[in-house]
Amino acid sequence: MTDTQDNNMEMIVNSIKNRQRLIISYNDKTRCIEPHRCGRSVNGKLLLRAVQIAVIGETTIAEWRLFDVEKIESCMTDSMNFVPRHDIGYTESDQMIPEVICEING
Repeated sequence: MTDTQDNNMEMIVNSIKNRQRLIISYNDKTRCIEPHRCGRSVNGKLLLRAVQIAVIGETTIAEWRLFDVEKIESCMTDSMNFVPRHDIGYTESDQMIPEVICEING
């Protein structure tokens, strides 16, 4: 991993532990996410399962996304904390990330 990827990974892990939103640059777009699980796929790829938050007018849309950690161009913490998204289908048995490095508990 590059230094940037190492730094991003450290921020992701800390964000999961502290339940803090992240602002990431991914595929040339800025995204606000709530990270829930980070780990490796069966092929060894570093993946991040997170809720992507979009605000359109007065409506907030929250959708699950799977991110390739190596494609995250930049990463910074947001001052907003979050509550785990069990209400929209979070499961601790995510088959896409069988080797867990860090995940939300509870």
